[in-house]
Amino acid sequence: MRKILAAFLILLLPLTSAGQEAATGTSAEDRDFLTALLEDNLSGAGRAVRVTGFAGAFSSRATFDQLTIADDEGIWLTITDGAISWNRAALLSGRIEIAEMSAGEIDLPRSPAAAGPQAEAQGFSLPELPVAVSIGALRADRVSLGEALFGAAAEVSLNGSMTLAGGEGATELAINRIDGRKGRLTLAGSYANATRQAAIDLLVSEAQDGIAANLLGLPGVPPIELAIHGSGPIDRFETGLAVSTDGAPRLSGKLTLITETGPDGSVERRFLADVKGDISPLLLPEYRDFVGQEVTLAADGSRQQDGQLTLSRFVLGAEGLDLSGRLMLSPEGLPRAAALTARMGMASNEDMLLPLPGEKTYVRSAELRLRYDAARGEAWQIDGDLFGFRRSGFAIGRLGLDGTGTVAGHGIPGGGQGSIDGEIAFAA
Repeated sequence: MRKILAAFLILLLPLTSAGQEAATGTSAEDRDFLTALLEDNLSGAGRAVRVTGFAGAFSSRATFDQLTIADDEGIWLTITDGAISWNRAALLSGRIEIAEMSAGEIDLPRSPAAAGPQAEAQGFSLPELPVAVSIGALRADRVSLGEALFGAAAEVSLNGSMTLAGGEGATELAINRIDGRKGRLTLAGSYANATRQAAIDLLVSEAQDGIAANLLGLPGVPPIELAIHGSGPIDRFETGLAVSTDGAPRLSGKLTLITETGPDGSVERRFLADVKGDISPLLLPEYRDFVGQEVTLAADGSRQQDGQLTLSRFVLGAEGLDLSGRLMLSPEGLPRAAALTARMGMASNEDMLLPLPGEKTYVRSAELRLRYDAARGEAWQIDGDLFGFRRSGFAIGRLGLDGTGTVAGHGIPGGGQGSIDGEIAFAA
């Protein structure tokens, strides 16, 4: 959605200054000039924009036959039969008023190639544009989504609206399946820079074999409903989450995003999660004993402005698994600290099937411990015991492991190339 809207806006905005001075109608020579101007200014490294059949730049209704955006791998977005109806007179009072932004068809076969490194984290705010932007109706009759996006092709329609003025913004969006399958997404959101208040309401409802179930890789791709609701200050934004499949609740909980700015202006973004539910119906039947009737997840982490990621608390609990610990990663992705403990086993002490790919793997019980702290040196340690292991004709009563190694690369100017090496010994 964001990529499609951006494609329309970048087509319109270079024309606004000219629209204040030009009379209606343009010659063929003018249209050729404007097309070249748009393509040259909107294209860049790894992005090639092509516009055909562009007309009405200086009238209240601009149209184009086709707009394509390509990267080094080829075209990833095509918009056909596009039109923008706008109020040129509103520019004189510093407003962009768009009555309708529409397209006959949009083809999005894949996502664009990954961009360069992400910029350092900054506090969230809406852009303070020199003009107010209002889009009364945003419409696409047909949007074709490629199989590469989520594993199955789909066709949807899109309707929405958007306003952005004075550091305040609001949007509404509705997406419906139009390819014979039932599916609907509705979104309403708002934010104001002055008050730092935000709100979001998202509802996804799909029948069997829907987009969300395919994205999540759920066995049997069941009917699914997903609801997210949140409101409050953006610097401590709490959202409620609820997921249902086949009409029954599966997961519910709360997600919290906290933004803190230090005295030096550095930004730290914290995240907290507290989610639980019965997800066993979402798994293959043979794995349901391992998961049990309730899974709990609690996490507390943060991301520094320089990219350092800290997971100060992580707890995952299921019938056959207890995983807890903490983890710190450098901006380059190297561990700076780790303390993880994993325990597996059923209360009945029976063998359990692990949810692993490939050959079926059974374990009666296991315990694993990992420790590392860069502040104390480069060495890491791991040890554990595995009981009742069997897989594809191979079985062993007890297997112990003990490993040590090093993490090299911390403190290298510019990040450098880090490495993790070591040896793990097994004893039966």
